[in-house]
Amino acid sequence: SNAAYKKSFFRYIAGTSHDIVAFQETKISTNKEGPYKHLFSQAGFKHQAWLSTAKGGYAGVAILSRFDEVPIVHDDLVDYTNPDLHGRLLAMEFSTVVFITIYVPFGGYKPTAAATQRLCYEALHRAIARFKAKPSIILGDFNVAHAPVDCTMNMGACTTPDERQHFTQLL
Repeated sequence: SNAAYKKSFFRYIAGTSHDIVAFQETKISTNKEGPYKHLFSQAGFKHQAWLSTAKGGYAGVAILSRFDEVPIVHDDLVDYTNPDLHGRLLAMEFSTVVFITIYVPFGGYKPTAAATQRLCYEALHRAIARFKAKPSIILGDFNVAHAPVDCTMNMGACTTPDERQHFTQLL
């Protein structure tokens, strides 16, 4: 986003030796990905997969790779026509490993929040099962404090038993 550009994030990432980088909450709309793809390409990321929202909301995710191997990109892991699903799930599959990135939306205080999060976790479990023949590395923003020690105060959302149970099942 513009904030990342202004704070020299691209210069920082270009100077790293990371082979894989994953982002959540990119806040970039699909029609504005081009300049970012160009900057990351200049930083040596040969393969990029982006899954943004049309409006450029918080839910976008991306995976960038410096590997020579051309990955298979899976952006079909969730039915994005479902208006209740505000999360994103994206995978980059290589011959020996799969990288999965996910954004699970903040539970908030809406009555539908738990159902939305459940849909995201169900999609992630399906993705894990789909790639079970290979090791998977899962990177993401789960918007959950798994245990009481993970937060300084009980904030309601992110600390509910349902949210913690979904995350525990993932572990």
